[in-house]
Amino acid sequence: MSDSGPTPIPAGDGTDGVAAGSVDPDRRFRALMGASAAIIWTAGPGGAATAPQPSWEAYTGQSWPEYAGDGWSAMVHPDDLSRVHRAWADALRTGARVYRTSFRVWHAPSGRYRHVSARSTALRDEHGRIVEWLGTFTDVQDVIAAEQAADRAATISEAMLASAPVGFGWVDTQLRFQYVNPALAAINRRTEAEHLGRTPAELLPLIGERVTELIRRTLAEGPVSGVEFSTPEPDAPGRFRHAVASYFPIRLADPAETIGVGFTVVDVTERTRLREALDAERVRYERLAATDVLAVFGGEGERITEANDAFLSMLGYTRADVAAGRLHWPDLTPAGFEEADERAIKELRTTGRAPAYAKEYRHRDGHPVPVLIGIVALHREPLRWLAYATDLTGERLAQAELRLFQALVERSGDAIAVARADGGMVYVNPAGRQLLGLPAEPGGGQRLTDLGAPEGLIAGALRDGYRRTETRLSRLDTGAEVEVEQQLFTVSTGPEADATGYLATVSRDIGERQRTLRRAEALARFAGELSRAQGPEEILRAMAGQVGPVFAARDVRIAVAEPGRPALRVLRFVERAGGDSGTSRWTSTPTCRWPPRSGRTGCCRWRVPVRRPRLPHPTRRRPT
Repeated sequence: MSDSGPTPIPAGDGTDGVAAGSVDPDRRFRALMGASAAIIWTAGPGGAATAPQPSWEAYTGQSWPEYAGDGWSAMVHPDDLSRVHRAWADALRTGARVYRTSFRVWHAPSGRYRHVSARSTALRDEHGRIVEWLGTFTDVQDVIAAEQAADRAATISEAMLASAPVGFGWVDTQLRFQYVNPALAAINRRTEAEHLGRTPAELLPLIGERVTELIRRTLAEGPVSGVEFSTPEPDAPGRFRHAVASYFPIRLADPAETIGVGFTVVDVTERTRLREALDAERVRYERLAATDVLAVFGGEGERITEANDAFLSMLGYTRADVAAGRLHWPDLTPAGFEEADERAIKELRTTGRAPAYAKEYRHRDGHPVPVLIGIVALHREPLRWLAYATDLTGERLAQAELRLFQALVERSGDAIAVARADGGMVYVNPAGRQLLGLPAEPGGGQRLTDLGAPEGLIAGALRDGYRRTETRLSRLDTGAEVEVEQQLFTVSTGPEADATGYLATVSRDIGERQRTLRRAEALARFAGELSRAQGPEEILRAMAGQVGPVFAARDVRIAVAEPGRPALRVLRFVERAGGDSGTSRWTSTPTCRWPPRSGRTGCCRWRVPVRRPRLPHPTRRRPT
């Protein structure tokens, strides 16, 4: 209340049947103060509270005279007090026509400070002097809270739009950009400022017309979703960027008005490339699974839930067995592989893959099937996996055949050697080492030509694939010559006809056979000479000419008995060099007679050939 009392408030028009002048203005003012939701207050010309203010007391819980003078300031929030004092002092000093400010005041019902908006005006007398201040405090806590919430929402929205990986923007009904966030600017490869005020057709030459069509469609029909775009990458020829856009109309409710079209754009380049890669991997997997070379199967836990035909045929099962859940890999595994399987499962759970390892499965008919298996985890809990297996049955058979072949080669009586195409030796079997005088332990440095294979023979074998000849080899330890039958052939290292990487040679000792042939020829000549001989002298000459080659000896003794006479004459044939021709001649020399003289034993005997094994001594008997 002011020093001079409240300013009268105009009365009603008297329609309620009560004369306006009959109501006390002070009562009217106080009734208004009690009914108003705002705090109505009065103060003297100097700004001090001079009368009780019921609405202030109800709001703050302060009683009169606690808020008399400037006691009301005790209810102002400490952080706002100095600002309120300064503003009120300025109003008193300047006599402001209208005073406005806001601050926080203690609110007794809620037990906390609430925001209020203060408005006041000065009442003046006829001389213009301030006689009283009349004002209101209006609780604006809800308004402030709403504004703060709106500001917070706007801040959050701006932050989201600024940092979101998704492009946002909108155009007005004239199709001109009004806003784009940084993500959309990056997708369009333009700055945010370059977008504003321009149309998609002006800004995006490759897809602008299509975007314009979609915006017009959205204005006419409503939202359009999931539109895919692909544009070439300028820095990577042959590669494309991919995006998915959605469009929606922006409508205001009050007044009802469509102000433009908003849109979102998501860059799905990496997702598209990943999908394409996955599609390619799926195609490769399907092709791999469809092949009958590699067994591919997968499952969950111990159960096999999928398998290709190669796996099923390898173990003798059908797709019906898989569909019925009858295949469990532990049941298919014979005893002895538990530790290897446990190690693989542990590695699978830890790293997601198990290195390939060898094991066996049991065929439906019970026989073991050796395999090489590798596993990868598709999901760890529960464990879902995919595996491949290579049937090693053929490899095991090939290894067994290889071991058999190696045993045959090692035990062969023929000399077998393998050399590179340049003639360098890589292998000689034991028979070859014995025949050629090589050390028992393999050594390096020997060449095929060292074993007597002529260069021409090697070249012919490389050209034609096969050569055969009879030749003499020299032993590398003694230098002695060995007559051999030698075969050379190429060994292919691949499917190509010209992929010949090695030469193989098989040499057979034919010395004994050649000697037998020469002896047989000599016997034939001997028989011919004897059949043509006339008389003892010609017979002896025939014997002298052919006996050496027949018996392969240098010193031969032959007993001769004349018909009708018991006496035995022994002739000795000794080889000697003859003349300049270098040939050998045989001469006969009597050595003893039969029967021997009294007191002596018989002296007839064979002289052993120098190149033949020692023969047993013939049984002594009287010749006939």
